Amino acid sequence: MFKHYVKVALRLIKRSFLFSSVNMLGFVLGMTAVFLIYLWIVDELTFWLSGYRRRSRPETWIPSTAMK
Repeated sequence: MFKHYVKVALRLIKRSFLFSSVNMLGFVLGMTAVFLIYLWIVDELTFWLSGYRRRSRPETWIPSTAMK
């Protein structure tokens, strides 16, 4: 059955190459966008869930020299 699907797909690609290329390019760009959004969300979640607020608090206050 899978062999039949491959044969039909190759026949359609040969028959209308431009249309098939545009469809495949759109699919690849869409999947790339979804993957990049997923990576961004995972990065944001690990940043906030890793205890950023506890580690980033300064222990002492250092006065700025620009205020003098």
